Amino acid sequence: MINNTPIAKEEEKSIRERLEKGMMYDDIAQFYIDNADTSEGAGLGLALILIMLKGEGIDPNFFRIIIGEDSTIARLEIPLSENFVSSRESN
Repeated sequence: MINNTPIAKEEEKSIRERLEKGMMYDDIAQFYIDNADTSEGAGLGLALILIMLKGEGIDPNFFRIIIGEDSTIARLEIPLSENFVSSRESN
């Protein structure tokens, strides 16, 4: 998914922090209890993505948010073979 708008540095920092927090959980209810925040951008959606990937046996590190000068990209690589190499690892 590509959004043709870059993210502000403060927002990028917040997203990275929420991704880091989300990686520590395997249960969305526990994430919500531990990180109760009713404001927009509470990170619940990001945590849900990571938890769902873990539940399906997909390394959540294959989910990326790439922030460029003129766009923001959300990318998910899905390994379909045992020989899969992430684009991050191939660079």
